[in-house]
Amino acid sequence: MPECRYPLTALQKGMMYQSLRSPQSGLYVQQLVGRLREPLDVPLFKAVWSCLMARHTVLRTRIHLADESDLCQEVAPDAPPEW
Repeated sequence: MPECRYPLTALQKGMMYQSLRSPQSGLYVQQLVGRLREPLDVPLFKAVWSCLMARHTVLRTRIHLADESDLCQEVAPDAPPEW
């Protein structure tokens, strides 16, 4: 069960419409690529990322697409990343 449910704003609905209409367009996708100078401490990185997800609801929020009349944002109580 979601922790919270919120309706989409008009802007979010428009973004969803455009994304569903042209899924391969790459609209609203932002990607950043970089190189680390030091070796990554993977266990520490995973632990920190889990703490961030627990603290910030935006990192656990998804758009629920049951049907177009019921578009909403859902905040999951827990959303462990897939490593």
